[in-house]
Amino acid sequence: KSHRSRVALISFVTGFSFLTIHSFITFYAGRPLNTLRTRRPRGSRGSDDL
Repeated sequence: KSHRSRVALISFVTGFSFLTIHSFITFYAGRPLNTLRTRRPRGSRGSDDL
């Protein structure tokens, strides 16, 4: 019984942490990525990357 509850707790914590990290990455890292994306093509080096 204790083993099953432990597994359930671990899976719950893992899923919760995964969701939190995912939302944090999309919210925090999403903005810099968008700014870099829109900034790159405008630069003179945009043709070099392609």
